[in-house]
Amino acid sequence: MIEVLILPDKKKLKAEKGTDLLTIINSSGIFMNSTCAGEGTCGKCRVKILKGGYKSRSAQFLTKEEEKEKTVLACLTIPESDLELEIPYSSRVEELDILEGEVSRQELEPSSLAENIFSPEPIVEKHFLELSPPVLAEPTADFERVKTALLEKGCPVKEIPLQLLRRIPYILRGAGWKVTVAVCDGEIIDFEAGNRVKENYGIALDIGTTTLVAYLIDMEKQEVISTASSYNPQIPMGEDVITRIIQVEEKNSMQHMHSSLITAVNKMIQKMILEKNVSGNNVYILLAGGNTTMTHFFYKLPPGFIRRSPYVPLLGSAVVLTARELNIRISPFAKVTALPCPSAWVGGDIVAGVLASGIYDFSVLSMFVDLGTNGEVVIGNKDWLASCSTSAGPCFEGGGISSGIRAISGAIEKVRISNGKVTYKTIKNKKPLGICGSGLISLTAQMISERIIQRDGKFISGAPGVTEKGFLVVKGDETRYGKDIYITEPDIKNLINSKGAIFTGIFVLLKELGLTIDNIQRFYISGGLGTAMDIKDAVYIGLLPDIPLDLFVFLGNSSITGEKMCILSREAKNITEEINKKMTYIDLSSNSFFMQEYTASLFFPHTNLDLFPNVRKQYEK
Repeated sequence: MIEVLILPDKKKLKAEKGTDLLTIINSSGIFMNSTCAGEGTCGKCRVKILKGGYKSRSAQFLTKEEEKEKTVLACLTIPESDLELEIPYSSRVEELDILEGEVSRQELEPSSLAENIFSPEPIVEKHFLELSPPVLAEPTADFERVKTALLEKGCPVKEIPLQLLRRIPYILRGAGWKVTVAVCDGEIIDFEAGNRVKENYGIALDIGTTTLVAYLIDMEKQEVISTASSYNPQIPMGEDVITRIIQVEEKNSMQHMHSSLITAVNKMIQKMILEKNVSGNNVYILLAGGNTTMTHFFYKLPPGFIRRSPYVPLLGSAVVLTARELNIRISPFAKVTALPCPSAWVGGDIVAGVLASGIYDFSVLSMFVDLGTNGEVVIGNKDWLASCSTSAGPCFEGGGISSGIRAISGAIEKVRISNGKVTYKTIKNKKPLGICGSGLISLTAQMISERIIQRDGKFISGAPGVTEKGFLVVKGDETRYGKDIYITEPDIKNLINSKGAIFTGIFVLLKELGLTIDNIQRFYISGGLGTAMDIKDAVYIGLLPDIPLDLFVFLGNSSITGEKMCILSREAKNITEEINKKMTYIDLSSNSFFMQEYTASLFFPHTNLDLFPNVRKQYEK
C-alpha cells in the first residue's frame, strides 16, 4: 500500500501499488476535469507532484515548462512511493449551475387546466389506526386485525416483509393499539407507534449522464421541500454512455460504476433530509428516471448489449426493489423504482419529459427534444408517439472544445460581437473560465453574422480577432486563471457535427412519419442547454428548425418534473406505462437516408437554405 496526500485539501488516501493517480483521486470525492475515461486524450487532469517517486507516461498536452515543474496527467501517472501532490483549481470541476427548476403544466397549457391536473393520490399512503385490543371473546390475529382496519379505509393489503411482520405484535401493544401504517401498492412497508400520518416523504431522482438532480417531496402536503444536485461521479470513467459501457466490459468496473452512483445519491438524500429535519426512515419511495444505460447502472444490470446491434437492453419495464437491496439510505422497506425505458436509446427520462409536457394527451401534433449528450426526439399526440435518438456528443456539455467547460460558475453562456469587440456574460457573473454549450452556440452565431467564419465553419482570412491559435474570445488578463480563451476551427467543426446530428434526427424522423416541420404545432425543448441558449441563435446556426419562435417552449428539467408528478399521483405513474407502450422507436443507425441528410446538415445552417427561409434572408444580406 502507498499513501497519497492531496493538497490543498489535506486528504490522505491509501491505495494499492500500481494504481494510477486519477483513480486514487476519484476515490477521494474530488471531481477532476477528466472526460476521456483515463485514456490521456483530454489533457485535463493535471496535477503537480510535490514529493515522492512516480512513473508517468509522456503527454502531448504538457509544455516543457510544466514537465520541469513536475506537472503530470493523473491518469498517466502511477506512484512508486508515498506521494504528495497538489491539484490546481484549473483541474477541478467547480460547482455546477445545475437545472433543478421546472415549468408547470398549468404554465404550458393555461387554457385547458383539466388535462394538466392529476388526481392527488401519492404512491405511498399512510393511515392512522385506532384498533380495539383483542379479548377472549374476539381473539382475531394481530395482522388480520390490521388488514381489516385498512380495508375499511379503502386500502386493501396483501403483503408485508417478514422482518416487519415480526415486529407488529410488540409495536401494537407498546403503542396501545394506536399505530400508523405505510402502504405502497398493497404492501405494508412501515409500521409505527402513534399518529405519524404527516411524515410521508419521497425522492424524485433524475440520473443524467453528466448531472444528478433530486427532489425531497412531502407527499402529505403535495410539495417539493428541498432539492439537491451533483455531478454524476461516473464522468471520469467516460463522458458518454458508450465509453462507460466499454469500461464496464473491458475493465470489469461495474461495481465501481454502480456504487459510485449510489454513494452520490445517498449524499444528496442526506443533504436534503438534514436540511429539513426529516427522518430517513420516513422516506418511503425513490423514483428515478434516466437514459437506458444509466438505469442499468443504477440497478447494477449488465449493459453490454445496449451498444451492440440489434441494441436490446436487459430491462425496459419498471422494476420495483427495496432501498435495502440497493443500499439506499432511506426506510429499509421503501420502494425504489425507475421509469420504463422504451428502447436502448430512449429512456425513462424521456418518458418523464413526455408526461410533463403533456404531448401524449394533446390533439395537435407536438415535438419534444431533449438537448444533451444524447439528443432524443419525440413526435406525437394523444393517438401515437414516435421517437429516435441521435448522438450529439459531448459538445453541448463543453466536451471536445479546446476552451470548453460544463455549465459551471464562470462559464461563458452568451456572447455578442460588434465591430470586432467581444462582450460576454458568464454564469453567476464570475470571471470567465471557458465556454459552455449555450455560449458556444451564441459565439458561433455571432461569428457567422460578423463574417468571421464561413458557412463551412472555417475562418475568413483577415477577419478581426483571428490568430494562428483561432479566434480570441477573452484575453488571459480577464480570465480567472490568466489563460486566453480561444475557439478554433476544430471546435467549430465539433459544433457543426453536433448540431447536424440533432437537426438531422428531427428531419429524418419527420420524413419517416410522412410529415414536415409545418405539421408541428408545438415544439418543446428540455434540458439545461435549452433553458440557457438563445433560441434565435440555435435556429440561426441550424440546430433547430426555422419555425415561428412562439411555437418553442422551454420545459426546464422535464425529467425531474415528470418524476415528481408520478410520486404525487398514482394516475400519473400509470400514464408513464401507457406512454412506454405507445411509443415507437425508429432506429436511425440503420437508416440510409440519415447519413445522406446528416452530410447535408454539416454547414451553417444547412446546405439547403430552403429549409431555413427566414434565416436565409439574414445569410444573404
